[in-house]
Amino acid sequence: VESLQKTFAEVHRVLKDEGVFVFSEGHPCAEGKLVQYEGENVYAIRDYFKRRKIYWEDKLPDGTRVKMFSYHRPLQDYFEALLKEGFTVLRYLEPERLPKSRLLRKERESIEKICEARDDYASMGLVPFVFIIKAVKRSYSKCARGIFQK
Repeated sequence: VESLQKTFAEVHRVLKDEGVFVFSEGHPCAEGKLVQYEGENVYAIRDYFKRRKIYWEDKLPDGTRVKMFSYHRPLQDYFEALLKEGFTVLRYLEPERLPKSRLLRKERESIEKICEARDDYASMGLVPFVFIIKAVKRSYSKCARGIFQK
């Protein structure tokens, strides 16, 4: 979403007190690139703090290419927007890559045959590709909302 503040304010408005808000988002570190450095795979991240709109093209299973975009922002923006709107964060997760033994057969075959899939799988072992936040609207949150405003 373009505006976290507006989105979180609307979620806060429609939730009942003690209502739970769970969402996931692409991790800002996942926008880097797998590179070789001194013979090792490393994940290079540039301009982490630069807030911007990012465009890319994705390929669907039928081969169709789709133009997509997202908004890059550092993790602190999510936490600050949640706190400002009166949420309490209950959980924060950065799921780790599954071992190959736990992947579906089709996924393992893709990693073995397709260079892009192999690189993606290697990258997922270096940085999280998504994060998940579970927050709650506290009944006292309206009183505390002003504390976090700049």
